[in-house]
Amino acid sequence: MAPCIVFDVYKAPGSNITPQEFSRHVAQVHRVWGDQCSFDIRWRFQDSQGRPRLQDIGGPIVTHGLIPDGLIPPEALPFAPPELFEGPPNVLVCGDYNALPDNVLNPGSDPSYIKQWLNYRPGIPFDPNIPQSRFGQTRPLDIAVYYVQGPLLGDGSLGCGGYYTPSGPAIVIANNLPTINVPNVGEFTFPRTDLILAHEFGHILLQGLPEAGHVDDVNNIMFRGLLTANSFRVTPDQCNEARKSQYFQEC
Repeated sequence: MAPCIVFDVYKAPGSNITPQEFSRHVAQVHRVWGDQCSFDIRWRFQDSQGRPRLQDIGGPIVTHGLIPDGLIPPEALPFAPPELFEGPPNVLVCGDYNALPDNVLNPGSDPSYIKQWLNYRPGIPFDPNIPQSRFGQTRPLDIAVYYVQGPLLGDGSLGCGGYYTPSGPAIVIANNLPTINVPNVGEFTFPRTDLILAHEFGHILLQGLPEAGHVDDVNNIMFRGLLTANSFRVTPDQCNEARKSQYFQEC
């Protein structure tokens, strides 16, 4: 058997991820890490046609994260939904999983605990009439991905790769800010790049490097700033480092 990477992808309540957008995220993961590094990448949850799909999950349900200063232009601020600024930001700050609050009802999490949700990766029961269910049981080496509500995480980012839970590594991707309509001016949009999952996955693969692999090259998938349509490249050194990841498993 050859080594592969396996993703378990979940959609939490309130996430605005659609099957169409998710398919673009999947395509970019294969374009970046599959094609350029020759990695075998697989998806545990599939539809009847064998295509990767989102598995619904009950949480975490998160409120808004921190809205970074300057993200919303001044002329759009008066027309932004007020709920974006109400109450404290959610606690999903991208950092150490063990540093997340425990044994308390975390702000922005309802009805259960964010930390416990990120440690929960349910599979699908085996059904002899559903061929895809033969591979429905998750493993600690799987990369779990949770698309959550937000918008934004507690530190104002859209994604985090990753949280290292007792059940395995976890990536979180939050909703982008909603479109803001400004009379006599137009729409202000805040799109979520299709490269976001490939970028956060890169942090998992390159976790042993400084800043978990961030680089200064705007054309590289691990660029530390705002990704562009051309930020999809990886270097041979990045592929070689990623190949050392402990999260490859026999497939």
